[in-house]
Amino acid sequence: MSDYLALDDGVMNTYFQLWMTSTDKILADLSQRFINRKVFKSITFSEKDQDKLEIMRNLVEKIGFDPNYYTAIHKNFDLPYDIYRPESENPRTQIEIVQKNGELAELSSLSPIVQSLAGSRHGDNRFYFPKEMLNQNSIFTNIIQQFSHLIENDHFTPDKK
Repeated sequence: MSDYLALDDGVMNTYFQLWMTSTDKILADLSQRFINRKVFKSITFSEKDQDKLEIMRNLVEKIGFDPNYYTAIHKNFDLPYDIYRPESENPRTQIEIVQKNGELAELSSLSPIVQSLAGSRHGDNRFYFPKEMLNQNSIFTNIIQQFSHLIENDHFTPDKK
């Protein structure tokens, strides 16, 4: 446990720099990308289209990237604020405001903005891939065009004609 707790940015960066010269080509490449801040590109996708992302993974593989290491799916959702419901299985902490007369009022009852957010989840589904998949000046132009054709306004559109 103490070794784990000793991990910090300096230690991790040292390892990434060491791995940049690894004989494992994937480890070396991913480490170089991390150190040189060559982050992956991402697009959003609809839940109903998740199965169709295999098309994108296959195109990434045709370019020469292992999709197990060079693609990822991340689902990021949050419930910014929810009304206090003590009877629920996992009740949220109630935020109360002291009014001028000394009485407590629950936050969403005082703020229309908070009321509109209460109980609603916000977030997106993202598919990550190497930025090279969008490079139009490449020997893989045909594959890259197929890949790019499935993206519109940074969103996966598999049914686009």
